Amino acid sequence: MNIVTLGSDKSLVGAPALGDAVDRHASYGIHVGRLDVIVYTNRREQRKVFPISANVMGYPTNSLNKVMFWFDAARIFREIYKQRKVDIVVCQDPFVFGLLGVYLKYRYKCKLQINFHGDFWSNQNWRQESWLNPWFERLSRFTVKQADAIRSVSTPIAAKLQAFGVPSDRLHVIPTPVRKPQAQGTIKHYQLGFRYLVSDVRLVVTKNIFFMIDVFASLRQKHPEFKLWIIGDGPLRPDIEKYIQQKSLTDSVYCLGLIPHDELGLYFQKAEAQLLFSTHESFGKVIIEAGLWHCPTVATATTGATSIIRPNSTGILIPHNDASAAMTAIESIISNQETRQRLGRAAAEDYGQRFERQAIMTKIINLWKSLARL
Repeated sequence: MNIVTLGSDKSLVGAPALGDAVDRHASYGIHVGRLDVIVYTNRREQRKVFPISANVMGYPTNSLNKVMFWFDAARIFREIYKQRKVDIVVCQDPFVFGLLGVYLKYRYKCKLQINFHGDFWSNQNWRQESWLNPWFERLSRFTVKQADAIRSVSTPIAAKLQAFGVPSDRLHVIPTPVRKPQAQGTIKHYQLGFRYLVSDVRLVVTKNIFFMIDVFASLRQKHPEFKLWIIGDGPLRPDIEKYIQQKSLTDSVYCLGLIPHDELGLYFQKAEAQLLFSTHESFGKVIIEAGLWHCPTVATATTGATSIIRPNSTGILIPHNDASAAMTAIESIISNQETRQRLGRAAAEDYGQRFERQAIMTKIINLWKSLARL
């Protein structure tokens, strides 16, 4: 069984990034003949072919622009197909990747799987992030009709697809496999005598980071002993660092950049809660990663967060952009050690059972096997 995936995770061609994608794809490789990953990269990056394991390879497109990605990826796929027949094309979103997947399906007579890693449909917050997004939504309603299988990471997203008319036998709810981060290395910006909150996010508009900083600034007026770690990178990082300076929070809010997955446990161990105030979230595996370290998350009630957090049992859900509710939720955790420990224990137990990594990996492999037999 030979698989080709189309996506944008640059860690699969050697770039530093959040998460454990490289390890996850190497694990997929154990169960397939060959897994080739075509990744959109810009020509300026000059990425090279990246061996992930003996039978898993990452191919950067090094495209002049996003339009040329389509042609570059098709060329790479053609070269792969000359070496071995491809059974399944997996697209990591239903937009440009999905459209290319449709072309490859019919051109090379392979099966097509489209993944929904985002809550795109009928989502006003997502639509407003870019003038292109309403057009992408229309495009996705075409591509899903061509797919042999659609994988959704959460049940609410699957419900939208089913309401659109996607047959249940083509729709599969399988979350992202999550590996518990390790606690190796040395922790950054940690001082005895202070207490910590953490947020492990990409620094993009969706994550609502400026709102989170405002909430933390208000919290610190009442609790000056607290500091906030922001883990992650992205295009908003210069603006976020400037905003931290403007709010006079440089001694209490730290933008740590990308932290290797094997070091994340150091921060979840020390933090009393994780903050995740996204405007929309399809899944939110960082909620699980923190929870496995007994660190509960305060999150806005997005599609993803509501599919993971059991309210007031494993974490706390709040309305979007409700600073008062955010403050109340955070204070309920940091002001009561018993509550904090109860939420943390429940999160570790519940997430460890519901999102057991090997069981989820097995579901993905079984989906591929069933597609290959069609």
